Amino acid sequence: MDLKQNDEIIDVEKEPCQDIPDDVVCIYPELGYNRVTVRLCDYRTLEYDKYLNDAIVNFGIRHIYSNIEIQMGEKVHIFDTHFYDELSKNNVEHQNVARWTKSMDLFKKQLIVLPVCKASHWFLILVINPGLITLAEKSSDKQGSDALIVVLDSMGNGQDEAISVVLQYLEAEWNTNVNIDKSKAILPFDSSRMVLVTPECPGQPDLSSCGLYLLQYIGKVFEDVDKFSMLQSYKNIKSWTNDEEMKKKRSDIASQLKRISKEQGRYGHLVFPELDFFQRRNSTLTEENADIAYFNAYLKNAAESELNFSLCRQYSLQLFVSAERHLRLVYLLRQFQQKMQAECIRIALFEDHIKDEQYTKAEIMACLKQMEKDGFIIMDKNDMYLIKK
Repeated sequence: MDLKQNDEIIDVEKEPCQDIPDDVVCIYPELGYNRVTVRLCDYRTLEYDKYLNDAIVNFGIRHIYSNIEIQMGEKVHIFDTHFYDELSKNNVEHQNVARWTKSMDLFKKQLIVLPVCKASHWFLILVINPGLITLAEKSSDKQGSDALIVVLDSMGNGQDEAISVVLQYLEAEWNTNVNIDKSKAILPFDSSRMVLVTPECPGQPDLSSCGLYLLQYIGKVFEDVDKFSMLQSYKNIKSWTNDEEMKKKRSDIASQLKRISKEQGRYGHLVFPELDFFQRRNSTLTEENADIAYFNAYLKNAAESELNFSLCRQYSLQLFVSAERHLRLVYLLRQFQQKMQAECIRIALFEDHIKDEQYTKAEIMACLKQMEKDGFIIMDKNDMYLIKK
């Protein structure tokens, strides 16, 4: 795997961590290129129902990669999580990212891994055997291999825009990178001849675990890069996850970080926060007392609209600490309306009803505004809300 950008060591940069000590948990790998610096504020995103940030996702990818054979690793190139952000700026400017591959030939790679975060949602794009496009009329040129672009998304979205961005990038890379060996090319690279694969993936059960599923997908592909360079390998991938494995994933990553921190001599200087890696009892939404149909409709509405999904995610992260806490408040609003047997409810009355739930006024108002944006309620000037049927 090539990890160079401008022949210098690059640490992943993140937004400033406010009000949390900027203590380094570990630098991984400790030596080499494209090291990831993980701090305590990054570590905190491993708590149950929180959204994994760039540092944790980058660490997870590099840690998975470290466990595959060197010979297999030479067939693979992994882009940093920030690559897509840079690429998609200003209507896909290749010059934004030209330095990332200035000394390599991507078209010799068997597998190119692109982790993408778009509209606050993680998903994975794999580019497989792009060089085959230039060798023959048919993409299946050797040993059953195919030139593929594969989208693995735990929310089941097709990600057409992201696919278009990546294909435009490959075209520009072929045409502009002087390090690409075209001596054996029979045809110019034509991205339209790549086979698009969007398999039905194991899906996330909430709004916050997309990063965990991205890491799970990468781990499975890295188990056998040769196998997953062929189209038929993606026909049935629902067995890639199981509930128990995914429940432990946050705590497993935390254990890996603590172990590496100890190996690097940093562990004794840190006070790790006590995190709840599993579902909290006081925020559980059970089938016995939740309006399942209503929640399914709410989530479906949010997922189908990128704007609504993004807003829902932002409220969950910025105001509610967890996405499930936000959805529980939606549930409480719905149940209170049914209990009162009224369509129009005064907000102050609802606040008094849920005072033991310890929601703030800001949380309640943000939730109501979000539900109004999503088309579930109508708010009026008299501090009342109407639940639409």
